[in-house]
Amino acid sequence: MRPMVLTAVLATLGTPSARAAEGKPVRLYVSTRAQEALPEADSKAREKEFDAGRKRAEQAAKALDKALEAKHGKNSKDWPEEARRQSEDAWQKALRADLARATAKFDKDLGNIAKSLTNSLKDEVKKSKGVALSESADQAELAVELLARSARTSFPAAAWMLYLKVTPVGAAAAAATGDTQFAQVKAKRLGVGLLAAQYVRGAVATVHPYTEAEPYWIIRVYQQGTSYGDVVRSAADVLAALGSGLAEPEDKPGP
Repeated sequence: MRPMVLTAVLATLGTPSARAAEGKPVRLYVSTRAQEALPEADSKAREKEFDAGRKRAEQAAKALDKALEAKHGKNSKDWPEEARRQSEDAWQKALRADLARATAKFDKDLGNIAKSLTNSLKDEVKKSKGVALSESADQAELAVELLARSARTSFPAAAWMLYLKVTPVGAAAAAATGDTQFAQVKAKRLGVGLLAAQYVRGAVATVHPYTEAEPYWIIRVYQQGTSYGDVVRSAADVLAALGSGLAEPEDKPGP
């Protein structure tokens, strides 16, 4: 995937770093999505179908980028706005297809991964005054739903991925339609289109932006490493950066 720039982490949540200075950290609550257990044959057929869809979407996005590069040059920053938008839309479709493939399989260990993510966030809370953990979804301002996980274990390019849905809830959701602390959620998406940002642990977070039609973010955290523990810790970094507004992303290639 070609590199893009994360442009608006700092402002999208109504300047949470300023909230932190006032002693009001952004509260997060982690849960898992509801899963449907299917007969093994049906499950494998669905996985195969969605995996084929993922491959088609990624191939289409790559082919489009290649055509746009031939027409407008290799540096996407110099492309016309319409060309960039076409590419972003294609990669959004690829991300959606990848998520569909990842969620096609019933994962009995998803709850354990969510617990590990919560524990990693506890470490982040100790380091940042901008975020805190909530004991319930009702008291949270950002609901973090673990949608799926996946892995590519072929050596030497083993990679681990988590798929998260982050939704403003409670006071944050109400404020998103008003002119209070989270109003900028409505006014400013998390950057423009699909975004890739290099974070401190070397992970890449790919983001489907918040919009009025889809008032949440879908985030895929990609990490090369040796186990799911690596990507869990990276996901905690990404969520803390999103919540606290303290991210300092770099313009580097994604996976």
